[in-house]
Amino acid sequence: CLELGDMGFFTSPEQLGATQSSDPIDGKCADVYAFGVIAYRLLTGKMPRLAELHQEWKNGSHTEWDFDDPQLYIDHLDASDPITWPSDFGGKADQARRDLIGQCLSLHAHERPADMREVHA
Repeated sequence: CLELGDMGFFTSPEQLGATQSSDPIDGKCADVYAFGVIAYRLLTGKMPRLAELHQEWKNGSHTEWDFDDPQLYIDHLDASDPITWPSDFGGKADQARRDLIGQCLSLHAHERPADMREVHA
């Protein structure tokens, strides 16, 4: 069994749900999701989703949960609210950046930029 731990919070939903019989995963698109998580966290200091679960993982406060089980992350992602930005974050000039990061964080691979070249463009 792969130990996910902290990586589960940065892993795309399609990677978390993959099985050996699944269709191949587009690794570039999955990297775009991870980039979105990192960019959001760098800009806000918080996780874009699963913030409470991440804090519990860091604190070790939910030892009965198996943080190496991908289904834990999938269940929480499925129940998560849409991405929100702090009200005091940036202005109108930053809206395009927020929109792009929001696209990177889509739970559906087909709604994300195809790769980091597309993010950069």
